[in-house]
Amino acid sequence: MAKRMYSLQEAFAILERDCDSSSSEFEDDLESADIDWLPSESEGDSTDSDSESAGPSTAQLSRSKEQARSISDTDTASERGSPIATSSNAIPRESFLQYVCDQSNIYVQQRIADHSTSVLASHWTPATTRDLKAFLGLTFNMSLCPLPEQQLYWPKDPVLCIPIYSSRMSRRRYQMLLTCLHFSNNADHLPPDNPAHDRLFKLRPFIDHLNRTFAEKYTPEQRIAIDESLIPFHGRLAIKQYISSKRSRYGIKLYKLCESGSGYIYSLKMYEGKDSLIQPPGCPPYMGTTERIVLDLLNPLLHQGYHLYVDNFYMSVPLFKHLFSVQAPACGTVRANRKGLPSEVVHKKLKRGETCCQWRNVLLALKFRDKRDVLALTTIHSEAKTTVRTRSREVVKPLAIAEYTKYRTS
Repeated sequence: MAKRMYSLQEAFAILERDCDSSSSEFEDDLESADIDWLPSESEGDSTDSDSESAGPSTAQLSRSKEQARSISDTDTASERGSPIATSSNAIPRESFLQYVCDQSNIYVQQRIADHSTSVLASHWTPATTRDLKAFLGLTFNMSLCPLPEQQLYWPKDPVLCIPIYSSRMSRRRYQMLLTCLHFSNNADHLPPDNPAHDRLFKLRPFIDHLNRTFAEKYTPEQRIAIDESLIPFHGRLAIKQYISSKRSRYGIKLYKLCESGSGYIYSLKMYEGKDSLIQPPGCPPYMGTTERIVLDLLNPLLHQGYHLYVDNFYMSVPLFKHLFSVQAPACGTVRANRKGLPSEVVHKKLKRGETCCQWRNVLLALKFRDKRDVLALTTIHSEAKTTVRTRSREVVKPLAIAEYTKYRTS
């Protein structure tokens, strides 16, 4: 007998029927400022190679039911809004290519009005979606077979000819589309002295379209991570950044929320400068810029039980407290000079392989010594340990650090 295939709606109906409807309300015990960091119940020389069998602490048992909450469906995620605040004039996905063609044609008319003797005035024909699809296809193909100069894709020598380029469009037409490609009307651009000025005005519709499409096409798994990347760029640009740890040190910085397992980008945000204002919904006023970036990217996935992994650039004690209160427990390394960390853990001298832990409500601060000291904070794990195999030996590490290494850098 052939197996029956359930529809998406039937599958969710079965899952909802089997779920425990008597789950208790989420209890927020993070505001108790009188409770200090408490020593760990066991300093943990025991090892546990299986992460599922690690014995949780009392604090974890009290919240296990909330953290076991399954990931909601895509409809719930879409009801909470887009990953990043988008403009009110959102462009439908199916008409986005036509929108780009219209904006490019408007830009050409503006250039012709200013320079009536330009080449565009005599050789430009209005761009169509067919032209734009061919332009994008040729551009993507150039990255697969890179050549030193763009004109080499349209050689005059028949021996060197690459038919796919010349058969789709002429070199002049391609360069015109490349020069005139636009996503917004320059006439609507507000001057820099206007409070509503947007540095990314020309790219804003494109960025919003990407974030909206990323969220609609895929629902990430439970473990997610936030990191930054650099788009190489060496020209003159006000928002250009220098990051010494990246392969191309100069470029445009992006903040990305990704699925840990596959690396799929769920949402992204482009750096706009130190004076840019980030106001994610429901963000406490005491949060700093990096914490606001995390909340802005994570906003549509709050209250759904996702586990977040971040590095010490974004990590802070207030951020982890707030994330746990909105059912988004997190784990990450932390800098020793961050406020709110227990001094007994920060200044503890450890030998190689030793661990020091302290609890404060749902927060676990721990320090592990391998080749160097690693300081971490988590609201996901207990002080349990696991065995990790390296190239030359097996190392017993805290489960929090082992999973951070796995899900943050995978």
